[in-house]
Amino acid sequence: MRYKEIWSDWRGSRPPRQVVMPGATAQTSGSVRTGGVAFACVRNRYLTWCCYGNMLELTEVSMDHNITPPNAVAIASCDPLLPSSVTVCEADDVVIVTFVTTAHIYRVQLPHPSAVAKDVSVLSYVTTDVIQALPHMLSLTVDTLSSSIVSPQGMFIVCTTRSGVVFMLPPHGGGSIVTTLEVPAISRGVVQRVWQGLLSNSSSAMTTDSVIDLVLISSVDDLVAIAGCRDNTLRLFSYNQQKVVATYAISEYVTGSADVVAMVRTKQSSVESARFAVFLSLLDRNVVMIFVMASSHELRPVYSTALSPECSLVTWQLSGAEVWLVLTNGDGDTVTMHGIHQSGVSSILMDVAMVTDPELVLSDHMSHRESYLQHISLHYPISVIETVVVSMAESDKVRSCDLTDMRSGLCRLVETEVQQRITGSCSPQEYRQHQLTHWDQLLGYIKQFHDEQLRPPGGLLLDDNSGMVLLLGQQCASIMMPYVNPVDTVGMATRDSKEVISDVDKLLSCVSTLSKMLMDDDMKVFQIEFGRHDDFDVTAASLAVEIVARGNNALLMELKESFDDVQNVDVAMETLIASFDPICKDDNEEITDDVVMVTVDDLYTGDVSLVTMVTSIRQLVSARIRLCQHSMLMFHIYKLVCSQDFSQSDHSILNSLSYLLQCYHSIHWLTVTTKQSSNSVDIDTTLGRLEISERLPRQQSVRGISLMEYLLRGRLGHVIREVVARRLPISGQLKCWRDVMPLFIKVTIEKCWGSSWSLVCDLLLSNHQYLHAQTYLSLLPSSYHGDRLYQFYLAHSLLLSDPDKSCDLFIGAVAMGMNEELYTYCHDNDDDGSCDPLLVYYRKVISLMEQVSSPPDHVIRIVVDALKLVNDSVLQSLLFKLQIQLNRYEAAYDAMVTITDNSSRMDCLRHFVAVLIDKHEWARLCGFPFSGMEDEVEDVIESRARSLDMTSTHSCYDLLYSYHVSHSNYRKGATVMYEAAHRTGIEVAGDSSMDTVVHLCKQRDYYVASLCSLKLCRHDYQWLVRPDSSNKEDLEVLSYDEISKEYQLVSAKCQLLWKHPEASPEVARSHMSSQEMMSLLLQYGLFDVAFQLGRSLRLSLDTTYDNLATRCVNLTNSLAMIQKLKLSGTSQSEYTWQWVGSNDTDTNMNTRETTVVDNAWMLLRKHLVLNYVKYQAIVARRIISMGTALPQWLIDQYKKSDAAGLLMIYISYNMLEEALLLATEYIDAANGDGPEYFGMDTSIATTWLPHNAFGCLATAIERTSQKLNLTEAYKLFMDKWNQCITNKISCY
Repeated sequence: MRYKEIWSDWRGSRPPRQVVMPGATAQTSGSVRTGGVAFACVRNRYLTWCCYGNMLELTEVSMDHNITPPNAVAIASCDPLLPSSVTVCEADDVVIVTFVTTAHIYRVQLPHPSAVAKDVSVLSYVTTDVIQALPHMLSLTVDTLSSSIVSPQGMFIVCTTRSGVVFMLPPHGGGSIVTTLEVPAISRGVVQRVWQGLLSNSSSAMTTDSVIDLVLISSVDDLVAIAGCRDNTLRLFSYNQQKVVATYAISEYVTGSADVVAMVRTKQSSVESARFAVFLSLLDRNVVMIFVMASSHELRPVYSTALSPECSLVTWQLSGAEVWLVLTNGDGDTVTMHGIHQSGVSSILMDVAMVTDPELVLSDHMSHRESYLQHISLHYPISVIETVVVSMAESDKVRSCDLTDMRSGLCRLVETEVQQRITGSCSPQEYRQHQLTHWDQLLGYIKQFHDEQLRPPGGLLLDDNSGMVLLLGQQCASIMMPYVNPVDTVGMATRDSKEVISDVDKLLSCVSTLSKMLMDDDMKVFQIEFGRHDDFDVTAASLAVEIVARGNNALLMELKESFDDVQNVDVAMETLIASFDPICKDDNEEITDDVVMVTVDDLYTGDVSLVTMVTSIRQLVSARIRLCQHSMLMFHIYKLVCSQDFSQSDHSILNSLSYLLQCYHSIHWLTVTTKQSSNSVDIDTTLGRLEISERLPRQQSVRGISLMEYLLRGRLGHVIREVVARRLPISGQLKCWRDVMPLFIKVTIEKCWGSSWSLVCDLLLSNHQYLHAQTYLSLLPSSYHGDRLYQFYLAHSLLLSDPDKSCDLFIGAVAMGMNEELYTYCHDNDDDGSCDPLLVYYRKVISLMEQVSSPPDHVIRIVVDALKLVNDSVLQSLLFKLQIQLNRYEAAYDAMVTITDNSSRMDCLRHFVAVLIDKHEWARLCGFPFSGMEDEVEDVIESRARSLDMTSTHSCYDLLYSYHVSHSNYRKGATVMYEAAHRTGIEVAGDSSMDTVVHLCKQRDYYVASLCSLKLCRHDYQWLVRPDSSNKEDLEVLSYDEISKEYQLVSAKCQLLWKHPEASPEVARSHMSSQEMMSLLLQYGLFDVAFQLGRSLRLSLDTTYDNLATRCVNLTNSLAMIQKLKLSGTSQSEYTWQWVGSNDTDTNMNTRETTVVDNAWMLLRKHLVLNYVKYQAIVARRIISMGTALPQWLIDQYKKSDAAGLLMIYISYNMLEEALLLATEYIDAANGDGPEYFGMDTSIATTWLPHNAFGCLATAIERTSQKLNLTEAYKLFMDKWNQCITNKISCY
C-alpha cells in the first residue's frame, strides 16, 4: 500500500497550562525543543510530549472529537531534563508518564482516556510525584511497561554505576517512595563500563560492552530488560532471577561488523505479540532486524531488511505488523519509509510520498491579495502565520489568536514593505508588481517557518488501535494517509482484457512524455478557464496547437511512437476515464433492513481529522485535475500528430474529460474556498451562536474553515458516514481507521458532485453562504440547469444580490407544475400531506424570503402569483400585511376584503384599523365602505377607544364619532361623545395637575359634540342611555336638557380654571354639586359665569346678587383708603381688578373713562337689567344695609319697575327724606308730570297709586324724631296726596 504525507495543525494556539514543581522555575517556550514522541491509549487519541530546558510539555489530541481546552500542560522541574528519558505507561485505569532529570525522577499520573468524557482532556487531572534519586542513579535511556506479573501500575528501568540495571516499581497509591531492584551485570567492571558508555562523550572512554539502548518486555512469567551493547551483543536482564540470563551475538544474524544504533519494541498487548527491533549500522549497509522473545528467554528473528549506508536514523516505531522509519539521506533530506514484517520474509521498505508545498495559482476572478490570503490561511497553520507576523513586525502587540487579525497583519506587512520600496510616483502596473513581489517573499517566509516546525520530525507514532501513522514536528504533525492511484483500479475494472491494460499503460507513458513538453504557463490557461467556466475542450485544442507549433521534434517523435504502439486508443481512453469517474454505480442504493450497519458516528468528526480529510481530498483532486488536463491535451495532440479527424466517439471522450474536469474543479473549489461569516437577521439566533462559540475550543475559531470542512461537519458528513458504513465489511468494524480514509474520500467526492448536490446547496444556503452557493451551482453540469430544484436553489442564492431575478426563478420553477423532488424538499415533516403541493412550495419560498428580510415588493410579487394558483387565507393575510407595511391602504383594504377565512379577516381588520388610527389616517378610515363589516369596525374602534387612557394625546372616541356621523348615525355619535365626556370626568377627577383644565376642556367639547348630534335627531330621539348602566334594570335615560346641564357645569369649571388655575384642587373633586360650583365662582369673583350657570340650571341667584352688591360697596369704600395711602394702584388695583376684570363689564356703552369702581357697578347694573324685577330689592337692601346710597341708575330702574317697593325699602331703613321725595315724584307722575320715569302708560286713564305705602310713610314721619326737619317736605307730600284723594285717583 502506498502512503502520502498530509500536514495537520493539531496543537492549537492556546498556551499550555503550567504546573510548577516545588522549588522549580518555569522557562519560556523559546528554548530549543526536543522530543515529540507520541503515545496512543485509545483509538485516535494521542498524548505527545516535547521538552525544552527544565520544561516538559504534554499535549493531548483526538482525531475523532474536539477536546475542550486546556488540552496541554507544561510541567516545570527543578533540574534539566535528560534527552530520551520520557516514557509513557498505560495501565488499566491510569496513564503514567515518567521522565528523568539530572537529580530526580518524576512521575505524572493521568486518568485513562476511556474513563473520561470524549471531549475532556486527561491533562485536566494531572497528579505529579517527585522521586528523589540516588546521586549515582542517572540514565540516558529508560523504558516503562505495565506488567500484570509485577505491577499493573507500570515499571520503568534505568542503569546505574553500581549495577547493570535497576527495576523501579512506583507504589499503587502514589507517593515518593519507590521499590527498587538492582540486577547486577557480569562483573563490576562491566557495569562501570556500561555507565561510562551511557555518559561519556568521548569515544575513547567507551568500552566494547557499553549499553547503547534497552527495552523492557514482559514474558510469560518474568519481566526482562533487553540491552543492546556496543560489543554487538544483546543482553537479557531478568527481574525474577535478578541477573543476566542470556547473551546473543549480533553476528549470528548478520554478516559483518554491526553496531547497535537504537532499539524499539511494540506496544505490548499480549505475551505472544511482544516484539522489538534493532537498528544496526554496518560499513556497506544499514540493517533493520525484528525479534520475538520466546518464553525461555530465547530470541528469534522474524524480519530483516537492508538500507543504504548513507541513511541516518532519526526516529522509528514498530507495530505488530509494520515498521516505520524516519531517516535522513546523504543530501540531508528527511525520508520516511515503511514495511510490513512477516516471519521469515525479508521485505523491502517503501518510501512515503512526502508532502510538497502547495502551488499558488493567481486567477483573474480574484484579486492577488485575496488569492494569497486564501492560500495561506488554508494551507498553513495559524501558529506559523502568527510566528511570521510577530517576527517580521518585531512587536508582541500584534500577537493574536484570531485569523482575521493575522490576515490584517499580513496585509500591513506587505503594504509597509511596498511603501518603503516606492519613493516616488509609480503606475498601477508597477505598484501591482511590487505587491506581487512582496507577497511572494512573505509566502516564502511562511514556507520556511513551516518547514522548521515540520522538519526534522521529533517523533513517530503508530496507533495499533486505528492504524494511524503520525510524524510529529515541533508544532505540526504529518499524517501518513493510504493512497491508491486511480490508474491502479484499471486492472480491477478490466481484469479480463490484458490488451486494454497494456494500452492504458502506454497512454500513461504518453502522458509522462507530454509533461516534459509543457511549459510553466501552459497549465495556467486551464486555471483561468475555471474562473470563466468556458469550454475546456476549446482551450485544450488551442493549447495543443501551440505545443505542436513550438516544435520539440524529439519529444513529438517519441510521443507519436508511443501512440502508434497503442492498439485501440479510444477504448484505452475510455478505460482510463472510467477509472477517474468519481460516481459510484451503486450511489443510489437503498439501505435495506437485512443490511447490518457499522457504527461510524465518531468517524472523522474532530477538527484535526476533518482538516486531514479536506487536505487529502484537495491533494487527490489536484492530482486528478492535472491528469485529466494532460489526457485531454494528449488526445488533441494525438489527433494533430496522426492527422486524424474527430469522430463521434472522440467527441464523447472529450466530453467525458470536460465533465471530469468540471467535477474535480468543483470539488477543488470546495476545499480551497473559505467559509464566509454568516450574518443572521434573527437576534435570538445570533445570541445563541455567540453563546455556543464561547464554549468551543479556541482552535476552532482562529483558523480559516473551508467549505468542504464545513459541509463535512453538518448533515453531509452524516450522509457520507452512512454510505461508508454500508460499503464497509462488517468484520472490520472500523478497527483500521486509516484504511477507511480512501473510501471516505471517494464517497465525499461522489456526494459533493453526484446525487447529494442538493444537500450541499441546502447546507450552504441555510448558513447564509449565498455567494458560494451561486458559484457552486454555476460549477454543476449544464444538464442540471433545467431542473426545477436547481432553479429553486439558484433563486434562493440570488435573494440578496438580485431579488428580481430570484423572483423570476421562483415563479418559473413551478410554472409547469411541481415535481416530486421539489415537493419533498419543501415539504415539512409536521405536515400531514393534505396541503396543495403548490401551497407548500410557495410557503417555503416566502419563509426563505422572510429569513433574509427581502423587500416587501418582491414578497408581494410571489404572494400574488401564488394566489393565482391556490386559494389560501394565510397567503391572503400575508398580502394584506405586506401592503399595509408599505402604507398602501387601498391595496391593503382590497386584500383584506378578499380573505376567505372569517377569523383571519377579523384579525386583519383589527390590524388595519389600528394602523390607520396610529397613523392618524382618520379621514381615510372613515372613507372606506367596509361593506358587511360595519359592526366589526365599530366594535374594533370601540374596544380600542375603551382600552386607551383618556389622558392620551388622541382619543379613538373622536374617530368613532366621525365614523358614526359620516354614516348619518347621529344618536350613536352622541352616545360616543357622551361616553367620552363621562369617562374623562371620572379619570380626571382627583387630578390636581395643570393638565386638569385641558382635560376639562376636552370633556366640554365632548358634551358639545354630543348635544349637537342629538340636535340633529328627531325630537322624540333626543335622548341616550348612560354608558355606565350595567343591566336593563339600572338603565338610566338622559334627555337633552340633562346633558345640557352637565355641559354647563363642566363649562363653568373650565372658565374658572382658565382664569384661576389655583382653584384646581377644588374643581378636580368628583361629584361636585351645582351649589358648590356656584360658591366657588362667587369666591373667585366670576359673576358672569355664575349668573350663566344659575340661569341654565334654574338656580336661585339671591346669593349671587347679594355677593356682587357687597363687593361693589366694599370696592367703593376702599377707594378712599387707596387715595389716602397715595398708592399708585399697582398691587391694590391688581387685586381689585382680579375679579372685576374676570367679568364682562360692557364698557363700550360708556364714552367717558371709567374706574374700577365704575366697572364693578356697571357689572351689577348689567345683570340687574336682565333680572331687575326679582333681584333689585335684594341688591337695594344690601347696598342700603351697608350704609351706602343707592346709585342713581338703580333708583331710576326701581322707579320704573316697582316704585312702591322702593318706597317701602326707604321706609324700612328709615330713609324718610328719600321716601318723601320719591312719594312726591310718584304723585306728580300720576298727575301727568314725568310719568315716563315711573313706567306709567299715559294712554291709560286710570292711574293707581300705592296709598298703603303712602300711609306707612305718613305714620313713620309722625313717629320719627326728625319730623321738624321734614315739615316742609312732609306738608308738600300731604297736600298732593290729599289732592289725589279729592280727585279720586285710584289707590291700591
